[in-house]
Amino acid sequence: MNEHLDTEGRSIAAWTGVFTIMGGSLVMAVAVVIPSVVLFIVGVLICVAGVVAGKVLSMAGYGAKAATHASARGDNGRAAPLPGKSRHNSGTS
Repeated sequence: MNEHLDTEGRSIAAWTGVFTIMGGSLVMAVAVVIPSVVLFIVGVLICVAGVVAGKVLSMAGYGAKAATHASARGDNGRAAPLPGKSRHNSGTS
């Protein structure tokens, strides 16, 4: 039986990305309350920086490991087959 390893969102990359995006969202919300296009654009840029920071940190090894996700799913990294189709039967005649 496979051991379920729940690592979703528990990494430096995920936390950095989420908190940066939340900060950018807060800036955008303030920009809506006090009508300021410039402040809203700054909030958007902060959100984009959060996405980039999360991805860069993940690529640098601070994200959840892909092998951990595959073992948690129990499918050895393979995608689930399409319904009604198998490896040997592509569904075409």
